[in-house]
Amino acid sequence: PLANLCREDHYRVAEVGGVSSMTDKDRNSALEGFKRGDLDLLVATNAAEEGIDVADCQFVIRFNRFDTTKSHIQGSGRARARDSVFYYFENDGAFEQTQAQMLTETAGDVALALSSDARAVHHDSGLMGGKQELYPFQPTDEAQVNLSNANKILQYYCALVMKQEIAPSDLCKFKVEPIRDNPKLDRRTLQSVRYPSPDGWKFIRKDDAALNDIFQACLHEIVSHPRYSNLNNQQKD
Repeated sequence: PLANLCREDHYRVAEVGGVSSMTDKDRNSALEGFKRGDLDLLVATNAAEEGIDVADCQFVIRFNRFDTTKSHIQGSGRARARDSVFYYFENDGAFEQTQAQMLTETAGDVALALSSDARAVHHDSGLMGGKQELYPFQPTDEAQVNLSNANKILQYYCALVMKQEIAPSDLCKFKVEPIRDNPKLDRRTLQSVRYPSPDGWKFIRKDDAALNDIFQACLHEIVSHPRYSNLNNQQKD
């Protein structure tokens, strides 16, 4: 509908969706047309969050809420022209910029980095004591599921099973707690995740005792022991 409204105003526009809504050929054709300058606007789902590198792209408008700092960095990074801007309808742009800066500073903090020996052990030890590591999950030499790609893999699977676009908000249930009123800031804690299966929707809940043990084990593997020991319950959530 949005693309059609733009066409009525005589803009040259194309749509880009995920795996269930269009073919790779049509998707790539739209992206290439935008890169060449044959199109004025590109109306896209979050399938276009990555992979678009257009030097003259002047603005990005995001109508739907997103939940990660990585999504902000990738989405706003599509606007590459000098003095380009981005607009959010559901997120606070200033807050997202602050979070992105915090992420950059944390990533560059050498005090939090693993030693070269620890990185080598973490990279090379696919099996420990005959049992697959919880994180990152790597069932083969070629594939790996980690914090960076897990959400995209889950959405891809859901789109294939459901034959429609699935937003993270459709799969996740959060507990929302207000932190401050001005500017408004809420703390969102994941409570449950649902996913489609041949037998209908399945649910993974945070209060599941067995699952909580897995979460805690994953935290131990992702976060070094000294840092984990200093985390409070709120930070672990």
